[in-house]
Amino acid sequence: MSELYIAEPNSLELRESAPLHAVEANEVKIRVIYGGICGSDLSVYRGKIQHATYPVRPGHELVGVVEQAGSHVTISEGARVVVTPNTFCGQCEYCLNEQENICPHKKSIGINASGGFAHEFIIDSRYVIPIPDDVSNERAVLIEPLAVIVHGLKKLNIKKGDRVLVVGCGTEGLLTVALADYLGLM
Repeated sequence: MSELYIAEPNSLELRESAPLHAVEANEVKIRVIYGGICGSDLSVYRGKIQHATYPVRPGHELVGVVEQAGSHVTISEGARVVVTPNTFCGQCEYCLNEQENICPHKKSIGINASGGFAHEFIIDSRYVIPIPDDVSNERAVLIEPLAVIVHGLKKLNIKKGDRVLVVGCGTEGLLTVALADYLGLM
């Protein structure tokens, strides 16, 4: 099996991956189908994210199939899934108050924790979301960046009849345009 690996900024290689550890009770082994290249992946490669740690395997916009599930996992083997990009401890005061996004133990997959640009990887199942059967793999790889857009729009006080301006036409910009148009904001 192989993986992408960033040893240090501007040093990307495709290499043989180390053997995976045995799947623990709350973990799943995922076989990657698709991986989207996020701007943060490029920034980690270029050394432009201060909290990035090296070496690191990039990748968090992922679609895969659960190959093996630990004994406490409710997601079935064979299920298609996406992953969420950030980990959290689940035990600190922030996590216990449903503020996992500011957990002091938070790690960002592919930035300061190993990501999924590999044939297979293992991850805690709490960061894995099953994909409905009617969503294609090609569309599912956009779930994570689309979730960022939905979250951002929910934070704004936009109502029907308002208009929005989208600056930037990368993946998230184009998804924002599509969603704003769908919502009648263009």
